[in-house]
Amino acid sequence: MRIVLSISTLLMLYSWSFSSGFSFDLDHQIPDQVIIGEPLKLEISNLNNTQAIYDARIFYRAQGMADYKSIEMQQKGYIFSASIPTTKMDPGELEYYFAFQTSGSINYYPEQLPDLNPFHVSLNASAANAQQDVGGGMDIILLSPELDEIVSPDEFMVAISIPISPDEMSNYRFSLLLGGVDQSDLLEQDGNLIVFSPKMIRGGLHNAEFKVFDQNDQVVGEKSFSFQVSAAPSINKGLNSRTSVFLDNRYHSISESSENLFRGGLSHTSSYQKFDFQALILVSSEESYDRQPVNQFGGQLRYNFTPTMNLYLKGGDFSTNYDQLVFWEKRIRGIGAGYNSKFFDLDFTYGQTKKAVEGKSIGDSSQINGTFKQSFMAIQPTFKYAEYFSWGFNLVNGKDDPK
Repeated sequence: MRIVLSISTLLMLYSWSFSSGFSFDLDHQIPDQVIIGEPLKLEISNLNNTQAIYDARIFYRAQGMADYKSIEMQQKGYIFSASIPTTKMDPGELEYYFAFQTSGSINYYPEQLPDLNPFHVSLNASAANAQQDVGGGMDIILLSPELDEIVSPDEFMVAISIPISPDEMSNYRFSLLLGGVDQSDLLEQDGNLIVFSPKMIRGGLHNAEFKVFDQNDQVVGEKSFSFQVSAAPSINKGLNSRTSVFLDNRYHSISESSENLFRGGLSHTSSYQKFDFQALILVSSEESYDRQPVNQFGGQLRYNFTPTMNLYLKGGDFSTNYDQLVFWEKRIRGIGAGYNSKFFDLDFTYGQTKKAVEGKSIGDSSQINGTFKQSFMAIQPTFKYAEYFSWGFNLVNGKDDPK
C-alpha cells in the first residue's frame, strides 16, 4: 500500500489562488512539464465552495495558435480534473485557462483576461517509437518491455542489462526518469541487471530515460525508450491499493473578521482479482446542522467481467453524469447501482440532493433559513454503438418533501 500525505498552506510554490465575490478559493498546481504523447492532467481545487460550480471546462491551445480548444472537467469532491491529449502536439508551450458557471454568471481562472494571460506548461519532445544509446558507447540492453509491446499493468517491469562486471557495479550510479519523474530510488540491482517493478502504474503511453553515471558523476551510458501500458482492469490475484491523505488549515483575517478553517480528506483505490473499490472521505470544520452537508463520504465497488463490461454498487456522496440541463452537477447523498457494457449502460440512483433544515425566526434581525429535503430517484439507460454514437434517456423523479 502506498500512502501519500500532503499539507496545503496559503503559500504554495508554483500554486495560484484567488478569492472572489462568489466566495471561491481555488488552488491550481502548474505542472513543470509534460512529454508529448502522455496526457496532460490538470486539476483545480475548490476548497471553499459556498456556491455550486457546474460546466467546468479547460480552454487550451499551443502557443502561437489563434484559437482555443476546450475540454470538459470531471468533478470528484472538491477537485475538478481533465486530461488534455498531447499526441499530435509539437514541442513548445501549451497555454490554458479555466472557465466555469455559477448561478447566473461565468467565472474564469486566471480571473482577469484569461485568454490573454493564460497559464503555461512546457511540452517536451517524445521519445516514442525510438530507442537510442548515447554517451560513452556503453552497450545498454533493454530486456523488458520490448519495443512496441503493450504491457498489462500487472505484468509491467523494466529490466536493463549493464555491460559492467557485478563487482564494479558499486562504482556507478543509475537513474530512471519515467514521464519526467525520477524513479531512481525504486531501482533494484541483481548482478549487472537493473530492475524497476512498481506496484501500480497507469495505463497509456510512457516515455522513459535511463542513465549510468561514473564516480565523477559523468554520464557514461544512456538509453531512451517508450512503452504502452494497457488500461484493462487488473486481474492480478494479489491486492493492489493506493491511499492519499490531505490536510489543509487556513486562517483568514479580513478587516475585523477572521476565520480559521480546517479540512482533511482521504482517497483510497484498490483492486483484487476482478474487483475494484474506491472510497472518499472529506471532512471540514464548516460542517453545521443548519446548512447543507459540507463533509463527504462515499464508496463504490465494481466487478469487472471484461475490460468493457462491469457491475457496480455505490453509496454515500457522489455526483452523476446526467445531462447538465437536467442535473447541474448536484451532489447526491444516497445509493446507486449500474451496469456498463460495450453496447448498453444502465444506472439507477436514489437519494437526496438536499437535506431538510429546520428554519428558525426570532425577534431580532438574525434568522436561520429553512430548507425542504429534496429527494431524488433516477434511471438512465444508454444504448451505444462503437465509440462514436450513444442514445440515452434520463428518467428523473425529484421532489421537495415538506415534512
